[in-house]
Amino acid sequence: MSIKNNKCLIGQVFGRLTVISKVLNSKGRAKFECTCSCGNSFIAVSRRLTNGETKSCGCARVDFCSSLGTRNETHGMSRSRTYSSWASMKTRCSNKNHIAYDSYGGRGIKVCERWSDFKNFVDDMGEKPVGLSLDRIDTNGNYEPGNCRWATAKEQARNKRNNHIYDGMCISEISEKEGIKYTTARERIKRLEKNSIKVIE
Repeated sequence: MSIKNNKCLIGQVFGRLTVISKVLNSKGRAKFECTCSCGNSFIAVSRRLTNGETKSCGCARVDFCSSLGTRNETHGMSRSRTYSSWASMKTRCSNKNHIAYDSYGGRGIKVCERWSDFKNFVDDMGEKPVGLSLDRIDTNGNYEPGNCRWATAKEQARNKRNNHIYDGMCISEISEKEGIKYTTARERIKRLEKNSIKVIE
């Protein structure tokens, strides 16, 4: 399927993935943020979505391997949402061929040694709640106890490393708190920061 306007992908479903927004291009490839039916968030290249190469966040492969009995798991959770999140976390930090590797393993983000064992991960994080996904509190920190939480898509969006933070809040939080439009909040923050610089000078 050939699509000239990449915006047309938003809202479309490819396998287990639903496209929700476009993200900044990397190396000339259009990428989209998707939500997987297992609950994970996932960044995919548009071409791989449209040609059928990418159909899930990786959970489909986990399910397939489990059905073949290729994983000797004793925890009985290999088909669970929690296991899919754990497996995806490890893959995007260690597999250079993963679509999101540049944003995780490529930046030096690692999974702590304790969480190489799925049971330890569950002991620390608990089972994955419906509608939430794994999020790092410090986006420059590793996947480890104390730096991870189960978060909503809204919480994750507000915790992205490219967000503009003012007085401890991102623009969307300020917009919501003050009951004003996002663009209005952004312009007010720009003026405040500009004035602050002049005072310092």
